[in-house]
Amino acid sequence: MYIHWVGGNDLAAAIAQPTMAQQIAGNSATSAAAQVGLLLDAGAGLVVVPNVPDISATPMLLEAVITAGLGAAAPPALKAALEALAEGATPDFASRQQAIRKALLAAAATVSSNPFIQQLLVEQLLAGYEKAAGQASALTDYYNQMEEKGLEQHGGNIARADINGLFKEILANPQAFGLTNTVGMACPPGVSASACSSAMPGFNASQDYLFADHLHPGPQVHTIIAQYIQSIIAAPVQATYLNQSVQSMAQGSRTTLDSRYQQLRQGENPVGSLGMFGGYSGGYQRYDNNEADGNGNHNNLTVGVDYQLNEQVLLGGLIAGSLDKQHPDDNYRY
Repeated sequence: MYIHWVGGNDLAAAIAQPTMAQQIAGNSATSAAAQVGLLLDAGAGLVVVPNVPDISATPMLLEAVITAGLGAAAPPALKAALEALAEGATPDFASRQQAIRKALLAAAATVSSNPFIQQLLVEQLLAGYEKAAGQASALTDYYNQMEEKGLEQHGGNIARADINGLFKEILANPQAFGLTNTVGMACPPGVSASACSSAMPGFNASQDYLFADHLHPGPQVHTIIAQYIQSIIAAPVQATYLNQSVQSMAQGSRTTLDSRYQQLRQGENPVGSLGMFGGYSGGYQRYDNNEADGNGNHNNLTVGVDYQLNEQVLLGGLIAGSLDKQHPDDNYRY
């Protein structure tokens, strides 16, 4: 199995070059799909290809807007804004928007002490942010669509993980995923997630953050992503085990019925005679392959009656029941 996940850094570079943004995104998506094709052509059994989450939700976008909007006054404004973003909880989308506005107000306060000028700057920066967010979101969708189109040109086993959809669910209800802040970041400003640790000065552990740095999700979110990807890989296999109990019961009933047929063939069954028959089957099954490592227990009971109507016609019926416990793997049982 291979995981091929690229695109976020290319989109970050693309929004910094608005006139070439779509070209950069398109080239990156086309190259990504081609790389997946090379893996499949080389014999890869399964390639997991997550899409790119909406980069408009990243702290990086707000950084870009403040930097572009305030010019030389941006450094202290940016510091104040990032500190404000990291402070409070954002349990829903409305509180997230309020936190962004609060951060812009903190940035404006470093430029002027005049409340009127501060509000004017906030409205200008907010308008710029909303425009940039719309463009970044559209660019993300374009990238994902272009990669999807490219992947369709290749045969093979591709699992497309909708990380963009997962991020939207997290933003809408972060508390359901164990997160408290979706706008700030845990790592100190300017420190990449790859170089960041909780022991370094400036690391913020006051909240459970969606983002580690200004672009990348934190370890807790990576765990959520891993669990999601594992679930979509395992789901088809787990679904196939849902019919184990039905198959076992049907097989037990057929065995009991076949035994009754053999009995009737070997002995006389006078016209008008009423017969009863039944059978039990059960067993322990071990699942041990690439997709599952578990076990199952099944217990099946079949009871039936028949009536010899005449020499040519035998009427009958049966009822079957099953008590089945399946545990194909550690995360799945019924």
